[in-house]
Parts: sequence; C-alpha cells; structure tokens
Amino acid sequence: MHEDFMLKLVKDVIQTWVKTKKPIVVGEYPEELNKERGVFISIYKTTGGFKHLRSTVGHAFPTKSVIRALVDYSIMSCKDASFTYLKPEDLDGIQIKISIAGEPELIDIRSPRDYLSRIQIGKDGLVLRKGIMTGDILPEIPVGNSWDVEKYLKHLCVKTGLASNAWTNLSAKIYKFDTETFSE
Repeated sequence: MHEDFMLKLVKDVIQTWVKTKKPIVVGEYPEELNKERGVFISIYKTTGGFKHLRSTVGHAFPTKSVIRALVDYSIMSCKDASFTYLKPEDLDGIQIKISIAGEPELIDIRSPRDYLSRIQIGKDGLVLRKGIMTGDILPEIPVGNSWDVEKYLKHLCVKTGLASNAWTNLSAKIYKFDTETFSE
C-alpha cells in the first residue's frame, strides 16, 4: 500500500512541523490513499539503546482519507499531550510506525465474559464505544505490556475515560480490528 511513500511523507510532515510549525503541501500521491481507512501514527525514539514510545495518534474507524489522516495525525503526534512535545533536537533518531486499520468488527456477545474467548492478544486491536466515549488500542500494545485479555479490556476502558470494569456493561460496544503495520 505504498509504504515507502507514506513513511517519507510522515517523516517530512513531522520534521517540517517541528521546525516551522507549518504543515507541508502534499503534491502528487497514489490514488489509493484517497480511500478512507483507520490510521495510526506512532513515533519512537531510541535513547541509551532502548526504544521508547514518544507518541501514538489515530483512530481505528475511518474518519478521513488515508492521505489526510497521515498529515493530520503526524502533526498531532508532534504535540501529543500524553508526552512532551517534539522539539528539533528530538528529531535525530526518531522512528516512524504507520498502522492502517482494517474495518472494525463488532464483537457479538451474549455475556461480557464472552469477550475473553473472542479476543486474540497480538492479533486484535480494540475499540470501545459507550455513549459518546470512544477509545482504541492497537494490537501490539497488550503484547508489549504482557496483558491478558481481561487486563487489555480494563486498560481499554480506562483509556476511553471509563471505569476499568465498563467492559462488563452490555451497553459498552467493543469492536476488534487488525492492522497492516510498517515502519522505518
């Protein structure tokens, strides 16, 4: 899906934004990037031999074209409130990861305990929707944190701004999605 083009675009957007606080003008790009898909941009920084997450911004549900999401989420990742804002001196050694989400699929359950057998760690990213609240977590996050499915669901609830047991309420809707991921 034009991985090299997307990685270069994201890197250019980040470098330009951090140095000038201005977005770049995207010239010609592959037509396929006009499709609406869920997109996540993650920035990592290696210091002292360890790779640290600096930012992850995006949505599993498609809200805009891939090309627009790449630009918008790249800029948002530079000023992710969960981390310190990227500065020009931070640009050396950053690594970009792009995750393109497959269509989120509602997990049909009879009882909330059904989630425990219907979610696969390392394969399924999750989206939680309850009322106006929405949150999502990429599939690799529970692997890197050694979470089981129940802990994954609890963290998803908290990330969404809900109590950690909100997943047990039948009004909470949980979707799973896969990703096509590539990085520098």
